[in-house]
Amino acid sequence: MNLLTTLFTFFLFLSANALQATPLTMLTIKGYILPNLTESEYHHHLTTHHVPLVKPFLRKYNILRYTLTHQTQAMKEARKRLRLPPGTEDYDVMVQFLMRDVEDFNRLWEDEEFVRTVKPDQGRLLDEERNVYTIGVYETFMDDVDVGGEMVVQ
Repeated sequence: MNLLTTLFTFFLFLSANALQATPLTMLTIKGYILPNLTESEYHHHLTTHHVPLVKPFLRKYNILRYTLTHQTQAMKEARKRLRLPPGTEDYDVMVQFLMRDVEDFNRLWEDEEFVRTVKPDQGRLLDEERNVYTIGVYETFMDDVDVGGEMVVQ
């Protein structure tokens, strides 16, 4: 067996095993910034305090990805230009957690130090009574990112 055949067989093996792997789970939280905060105040606190506070817990409990999508006022204006159907959600931020096992997230959510430090800080940013939670199987069909003119495929 030559090197090319060996590599091809190895990649087929990896592909077959990837198809049989347990699917990843995505938890999505759609939230609303507290009315007493400006976008700037919210984003500053989020990036300088909240995210650094959260990340060690996410790593501890094997959360694979943590992303935030912000609907700034400029994006809300852009949404109008997209001619989206009526009833398009008006949330301010979408927080997403990618995980292998929902029990990892449960352990994170119940961690005493997380409850003592992170959860109160969330309450300084978002109107948690209005949060909307969704959970689903995560699939990626295209993930090409153009960074500085260079195509990056993950």
